[in-house]
Amino acid sequence: MSVTIDQFLQCMNDIAPEKLAEKWDNGGVQIDTHNEKFEKILVCMEITDEIVKEAIDKKADMIITHHPLIFSPIQSIQKDWTGRTIVKLIQNNISVYSSHTSFDSVIGGNNDYLAKMLNISEVSTIEEQKGERFFKIIVYVPKEALEPVRNSFFQAGAGDINDYKHCSFCSQGVGTFMPLDDAAPYIGHNNELSYVDEYKLESIVPESKLKKVIKEMLEAHPYEEPAYDIFLMENVMSDLPGIGRIGELKEAASLENICIKIKKVLNIKNEIPFIGEKTTMIKRIAICTGSGSDLIKSAYYRGCGLLITGDIKYHDAQLAKQLGIAVIDASHFHTEKIFVQNMSKQLRDRLKGDADIIESNIDINPFQFI
Repeated sequence: MSVTIDQFLQCMNDIAPEKLAEKWDNGGVQIDTHNEKFEKILVCMEITDEIVKEAIDKKADMIITHHPLIFSPIQSIQKDWTGRTIVKLIQNNISVYSSHTSFDSVIGGNNDYLAKMLNISEVSTIEEQKGERFFKIIVYVPKEALEPVRNSFFQAGAGDINDYKHCSFCSQGVGTFMPLDDAAPYIGHNNELSYVDEYKLESIVPESKLKKVIKEMLEAHPYEEPAYDIFLMENVMSDLPGIGRIGELKEAASLENICIKIKKVLNIKNEIPFIGEKTTMIKRIAICTGSGSDLIKSAYYRGCGLLITGDIKYHDAQLAKQLGIAVIDASHFHTEKIFVQNMSKQLRDRLKGDADIIESNIDINPFQFI
């Protein structure tokens, strides 16, 4: 009972495509121990000493974490906490993968999961991300090289359009060229004009894979100087889900009752701060798991009476009060701890028993209350 590294990475990108991550984020593979397969996968919100011990005790060979273990570039491995943790994980043959803002943004991720828990319907994104730019790549190849060059496109990531893969088009024509004295032509002779039956091969490629596609194409192409064109596509730009959701309650509820419900749903034992009047009736709600204070204005201008998030600072609270939008600070920890059960369920649904999915039961909340 195991999954290969390729199956694992494909599964993770099916659940939360890495392209959805914010530019400042550091998601994806964090530690690669070069395991060819994984049998036990531990899912947690973030890595702590207790989580590492849990992974070792339960013989996990992969940890999926929400918050990245490695956030900023590391110049060297030192004897600080991060360095010691990295060494310990590698010594115990445990790889690490982070699904952070990609899982916050994706449909079915943290924000949608919390909205469902609170019975919020008609859910939409507060602020959509601009989709990745796409380019059309066109190259001219002789007949015998058509399939090798076409395959180089696909292997490097070109030709994917939504639910379709390996998309391309080719048409036949005649190319002309004259190799000069220092040229080493694949076809034709120096200082003679050549007429060659060629195919015009074209496909579509996302900007993130463009350099790799060009590199692989040039290596597969037999010509010394292949002719190719790159065009920016305007008709395939599409907005992607962003961080934060807006939806509505079936029936309006008071701010006080919504606070009570959040505490129950998220199993919050301590008091939670809020901005607004307890008796205010609210129907349209914005949600941002983790830190969402920068969405106060967007939620207000989208007609929301309430924003549920975490990490609200004093000046954020004053801004919300001035705008007249209620805010509930349900804490970064409590709004994101749902990652564990949500991600675990999605993994089980996709892997169908091929790996043991372990939900961490360690309480990593650093805050205590008196």
